[in-house]
Amino acid sequence: MKVYLAHSSNCDYINKIYKPILNDPELSKIITLPHMEKDYIHSRNYYENFDLVIAEVSAPSTGMGIELGFFYDEKKPIYCLYQGDYSKSVEVVAKKIIEYIDIVKTIKGIIKENQDETYRIWYWIKLY
Repeated sequence: MKVYLAHSSNCDYINKIYKPILNDPELSKIITLPHMEKDYIHSRNYYENFDLVIAEVSAPSTGMGIELGFFYDEKKPIYCLYQGDYSKSVEVVAKKIIEYIDIVKTIKGIIKENQDETYRIWYWIKLY
């Protein structure tokens, strides 16, 4: 599973988001952290490569909104995480909006939920 993690650049994303994820050996292998890449500008087809999108939406961001629109057009499941408050505009694209305390535990729960759902769909197709 390939997961894209969107977030605003107007927060301390290095300490709040990146460090906890990079310190987890399981998550660090499957999550793309956009500002860790050298060439951050992506063409629209870049967004096709992901199975799941998790967006930390506590701080509003126009760029993140554009990215979420691309993922929404690609019919990718989008989970929005927040602490405190979030912009209600994400409700248009979000599969779920989740208030979190521990970002690593929350992300692992989302990934497990999606793996279970993928298995149920595969099993149902195999039955019929």
